[in-house]
Amino acid sequence: MHFINIKHRFQKTFVEDCLTHKTKINNGELPQYYVENNHPAIIDRPTWQRVQEELARRGGKRKVKEVGTKTRQGKYSGKYALTELLVCDSCGKPYRRVTWSKNGQKKVVWRCISRLDFGKKYCADSPSIEESVLQGSILEALTEQAKTDPAILDAIKQDIGIALAGDDSGDDPYTLGAKIAALDARIDSLYERQKENPQGDYGGEFERLYAERNGLIDKLAQTKATAAHAGAEQARLTELFTVVDGIRNRPLEWSEPVIRQTVERVRVLGKERISVSFRMGCEVEMPLG
Repeated sequence: MHFINIKHRFQKTFVEDCLTHKTKINNGELPQYYVENNHPAIIDRPTWQRVQEELARRGGKRKVKEVGTKTRQGKYSGKYALTELLVCDSCGKPYRRVTWSKNGQKKVVWRCISRLDFGKKYCADSPSIEESVLQGSILEALTEQAKTDPAILDAIKQDIGIALAGDDSGDDPYTLGAKIAALDARIDSLYERQKENPQGDYGGEFERLYAERNGLIDKLAQTKATAAHAGAEQARLTELFTVVDGIRNRPLEWSEPVIRQTVERVRVLGKERISVSFRMGCEVEMPLG
């Protein structure tokens, strides 16, 4: 069973007088305790982390649309995967899906946004590409990757797994937690000594212990964030390889979710070629048409 990583702090207040039952905020008079991971999670940690990363990615998209339409292309669009992936190799701007009408006939093409907004002023070499031709070339590239020797895919999985698992800090969350607990015990003991000898000078020792404790807490948070990110990446890559493995066993048709899962970037190199970069780290050039 998975548990959510929420901390609950206990003894934030205490009863100062058991006769009057007067409650007082605990400003260090008594120890306070944190309890973690005590609520069952609705979703697992890697999934939660992937959602946070996707929200950050969507919210951080740069605005690239300048003129010509009411909405900017920088706004996230979940309808067409290529709206996120297809870029012009000449000027670096994204492509946008447009519909051409001529003599009652409609044709869907993808065109460079810079070319749409300013004509040939800033991008003279970007071609317009018919959607069916573009999709066919991308599917062919994906099919070629699916036919890759399984041993090569396994090697890629292992390399990625080693990279994600690599941690040379020497401190895992359990070790850091134990160190923090030991410091808490030392701080509690120092409070007891202060009560027994109120005239003693304990300020410097308190400052040193709390500084060390805060440093460990920050390090623990960073370690957990790194581990959560690695878990999210591993889950994403497992899903990606599952998709690639499945392509071998069924005819491949255009699917926006599959393309978004497997393709990192598509660059339009010219009228006749594109370059497809996959999330597993491979990149291939494919002819158009």
